[in-house]
Formats: sequence, C-alpha cells, structure tokens
Amino acid sequence: MIGEAASGAEALELAAAHAPDLMLVDVGMRGMNGIELATQLRQRHPLIRVLMLSMYDNREYCSARSAPARAAMC
Repeated sequence: MIGEAASGAEALELAAAHAPDLMLVDVGMRGMNGIELATQLRQRHPLIRVLMLSMYDNREYCSARSAPARAAMC
C-alpha cells in the first residue's frame, strides 16, 4: 500500500505521484465519486487498474455503461 486518500482529488494526486499498479476505490467518496475518479484515472493514467467497491444495492454502479469498467461483477 502506498497511500490512502480521503477524496477523489487527493486520489488523483497520489496516482500522479506514485503511479500504482492498482487502486482500490469506493463508489461513495467526498467531492468526486468513485465512478468519476475511475473515469479521470483512465484518461490520465491508463495503465493503473481500478478495483471499485460499493455497499450500494444499485445495479447501475455495476454497469459498464455507467463506469469506465473493463469488467464488472455484481
């Protein structure tokens, strides 16, 4: 583990500074939500993989149409 972010903006800063192989992201985050963060990460750092978790019972969060996902499991 190289860091922990309290917001999407902070997560983007950490991604730029450390270029991790994988980021574990929650859908519900302060400011920028996890889906928006994953979109930004794919645009800015396409080699970083994102594993997104959610406690929400909303199938839209699992849809490849709603998130910049390479794969989804619900």
